Amino acid sequence: MDWRSHAIIGAVLAAVVLYFLHANLITISILSIFAAFSALLPDIDHSMSKIRVITDRAIVIFALLYGYNSCNPSCQTLEFLKTALLLIGIYFLAITFLKPRHRGITHSLLFTVLYGAFLYAFFDLNLAIAGVIGYGSHLLADRQIKLI
Repeated sequence: MDWRSHAIIGAVLAAVVLYFLHANLITISILSIFAAFSALLPDIDHSMSKIRVITDRAIVIFALLYGYNSCNPSCQTLEFLKTALLLIGIYFLAITFLKPRHRGITHSLLFTVLYGAFLYAFFDLNLAIAGVIGYGSHLLADRQIKLI
């Protein structure tokens, strides 16, 4: 299945569930977009996937923003850049050397639960619900549901 189909299925399923949970239209819209993004995540283990291309580019922006935001007012440019480069380096080392096989652990219920737990711990329940729905919809659409 292609990335567009995964994104659409994830967004629609999340919108339906959030509607039944009585979320307002703006919340449904935003979280459906997040669910579409989450529906692409299981394929991060494939080097030519849409999500991999997006994250390879987005990590640079995220790292620069995080480095800038974590700098105190007296922070110098070199410290800010070191933080950003460290994050970029960690991402590329992890994605290169710890990369699981395609449709391996990232296509498992364990990873889906871990993703949902991460979202719930650092954000909120609605975002976690949308993320798990999007992520899980990918597994259902690929018919690749494994425990681990």
